[in-house]
Amino acid sequence: MYAVIALQWHQYIVQKWDTITVDKIGPTDWKNKVTIDTVLAAYDADGKNVILWQPYIKKASVVATIDGEKRGDKVTTIKMKIKNRYHRKRGFKAHQSILTIKDVIVDG
Repeated sequence: MYAVIALQWHQYIVQKWDTITVDKIGPTDWKNKVTIDTVLAAYDADGKNVILWQPYIKKASVVATIDGEKRGDKVTTIKMKIKNRYHRKRGFKAHQSILTIKDVIVDG
């Protein structure tokens, strides 16, 4: 069973035992269970049984565990003015959480 979930302004297609990297989830301990209730759609592997609802499926959820945290790839920005001999280089690394999907629950 596949599910399309909405988490922190992003959408992910997940199934059981997938590992996804998302923006950092608030102050929680590792190995905690996270229940995601914002399931946009659910469907089988062959795509014949599709469940859609607006805006979310009411009795559906995805259970995941937090397996760790890491920092993402570095994004650099450069601002430069040629004739004034001005330049500025800045870098940014986002904090991310690693989630493992344990179960996709769809009732009805």
